[in-house]
Amino acid sequence: MILPGAKLQWQFKAFYLYGAVEPLSGERFFLECSHHYSPELNPIERLWQHMKEQLSWVLFSTLDSLQQSVTDILHELTPRIIRSLIAYPFILSAFKYLEKWY
Repeated sequence: MILPGAKLQWQFKAFYLYGAVEPLSGERFFLECSHHYSPELNPIERLWQHMKEQLSWVLFSTLDSLQQSVTDILHELTPRIIRSLIAYPFILSAFKYLEKWY
């Protein structure tokens, strides 16, 4: 627990901070800070990147044409492609662990 004796300005740029923090007011709350961009913590980021690569530098004349292109990309996704995009080692090990239980 952190009990500051004076006002502090905390810089949350590139580190994690977990724990119960008691500010000067005496209130208790939990403070959790993370990196601004952590694609390995949110695997959907790789899928979005895959889609953006296919849609970049394309000029769509209507919103409907953009929507149709996104729909086409999503329909082309196979389990193999999705696995290749989001298969971080810690995710694969979690699935292997779950297979023991189901």
